Amino acid sequence: MKASQCCFSVLSLSPAVWAYTWPDKKIDRLEQLLYEGGTTYGVLLLPCSIAPAGSAPGSGRTNAAEWLRTAFHDVATADVSKGTGGIDASLAFEMDRGQNIGSAIPTTIEAYRVLQSERVSMSDIIALGAALAVQACSDGKVKIPYRAGRVDATSAGPTGVPEPHEDIKSHTDAFARAGFNVTDMIGLVACGHTLGGVHGVDFPDITPGLVSDGSSQARRGHPEHVVGHQLQNRTDTLEAFDQTNATFDNRV
Repeated sequence: MKASQCCFSVLSLSPAVWAYTWPDKKIDRLEQLLYEGGTTYGVLLLPCSIAPAGSAPGSGRTNAAEWLRTAFHDVATADVSKGTGGIDASLAFEMDRGQNIGSAIPTTIEAYRVLQSERVSMSDIIALGAALAVQACSDGKVKIPYRAGRVDATSAGPTGVPEPHEDIKSHTDAFARAGFNVTDMIGLVACGHTLGGVHGVDFPDITPGLVSDGSSQARRGHPEHVVGHQLQNRTDTLEAFDQTNATFDNRV
């Protein structure tokens, strides 16, 4: 494989002198994960309705949506003016924050740990998970170029993930800090939410139409978007963002 054909760039190597030669211990494991996903963790994305291990039946949870959410919450606290943050796995130290509420992020980080090694950083795995989720759930129509070489953070980063209760200026400022303009922000929010949905147990204030009698759930006007299950003696309800919430498309 020629260097121009390889999707990886290892930051510690000089691009002026480096040429890819197989095998290369620095990137071969990541290449395997990217191109041979069916033999590793990529198998957890087909079909895209596959739920995380241990999740309750009928929960509406999907690996793809949770992997994408994890990547966004890791990168959203970046500060491009300071050259800090980005996908650096600092999220592993930030899971107790309100902005990271829910089971998605801790479940994803725990699943990724088995892939982490001295040659494969957690941050590279988080980025790869997002790329694979988008590709798998779009039936290969959307492919995110992937580059490796990230170095994991050793402590929590700053707060700053945009939250549902914040106003538009707060969101615009947060995305600008991370290097995104308004058009980027709209695209990221819309496309990022074409998968998955909102869990009523985590966000009761923004799912006011969800009701439960302990056995069935419905949302006034949109009952077809709601699924539910019993979780620790509480009813967890999920309102999907659209009717194709396991497909990466424009129907959100």
